[in-house]
Amino acid sequence: MSSKGMHCTDFMIWQCGGSLEIHPCSHVGHVFPKQAPYSRSKALANSVRAAEVWMDEYKELYYHRNPHARLRKPVYAKPDAEPGALGELGRAVRLELSPAEKRRQEESIRRHQINIYLSDRISLHRRLPERWNPLCKEKKYDYYSLPKTSVVIAFYNEAWSTLLRTVHSVLETSPDILLEEVILVDDYSDKDHLKEPLENYVAGLRKVRLIRANKREGLVRARLLGASVAKGDILTFLDCHCECHEGWLEPLLERIAEEESAVVCPVIDVIDWNTFEYLGNAGEPQIGGFDWRLVFTWHTTPEREQKRRKSKIDVIRSPTMAGGLFSVSKKYFDYLGSYDTGMEVWGGENLEFSFRVSDFFFVRVKTSFLFVSSCPFYSVRWL
Repeated sequence: MSSKGMHCTDFMIWQCGGSLEIHPCSHVGHVFPKQAPYSRSKALANSVRAAEVWMDEYKELYYHRNPHARLRKPVYAKPDAEPGALGELGRAVRLELSPAEKRRQEESIRRHQINIYLSDRISLHRRLPERWNPLCKEKKYDYYSLPKTSVVIAFYNEAWSTLLRTVHSVLETSPDILLEEVILVDDYSDKDHLKEPLENYVAGLRKVRLIRANKREGLVRARLLGASVAKGDILTFLDCHCECHEGWLEPLLERIAEEESAVVCPVIDVIDWNTFEYLGNAGEPQIGGFDWRLVFTWHTTPEREQKRRKSKIDVIRSPTMAGGLFSVSKKYFDYLGSYDTGMEVWGGENLEFSFRVSDFFFVRVKTSFLFVSSCPFYSVRWL
């Protein structure tokens, strides 16, 4: 059948009536760089997209030659950003507001300690800038040998946009083959948008479950509620206002596959609570500590630890963790006795759990965290 007259968008055909030609009388010089200026991950994502759209049954030949392309495929592909989208690539947003709009913005900050008025105007699927150590991009993973994880996200009266941006970032950056499920744990929220509207929204997402506490439990027991129903071999705990980078999950799972008793944190990059600017985390990751008030503190990685590491992307041993974001073997989590269920609401559980663990590891992966202007749980942990 001739392809002439057919619309390319309507038929998956190889020719759309035109022709590609090379003219031997036209010459243009081109400098081919030693290394491509673009990330391999973006090129791979584009080639997968082309294969899925155009190659029909022949895409199996592509996947046969590029097996990692299928293995790295996320649960959902990130949709293309709209031109001029606010906050895209982590850019700061400062809105020109009328007096009435400014009052609504201030009210959203008072209620959530985050500029939700702005957050609601930023895509749930936005992309963040890549600021990896170049060595991270060169890592190869044996996807078939890595364990699957259940991602547990507890929340209480969280804003719609920050909660769902967290969920979508997990689904759009986690390889389908490695993500068992996302478990949303509602700690007895009383906001209308977290009732039926959230149930209906989540019902349309693959691998996402919503469970609800029957009374206010606090962060520790809400997380344990999620862990109790998790199907994955690895538990990954995230806060409810995070944005994950592509490639965030594989290093965490690889490390636990190597050492089951390793409890592994990502590097926590900062997202500004007011402008949603991605501020990142410059320089070498810091380790966790504490003072004698049992308040968590950040410290420069000691020289002895720097000398122990053979590479800039080797794990960093840390005495304590910030607590919001980490992965742990479910079997080892149970062996440790999980969390102390006597802890109320929020705060202190990070140090208590750290004291249970013999070695705590940070790996150089990227997960961005939106630090709120004050604590939404009415308890002090950060000074």
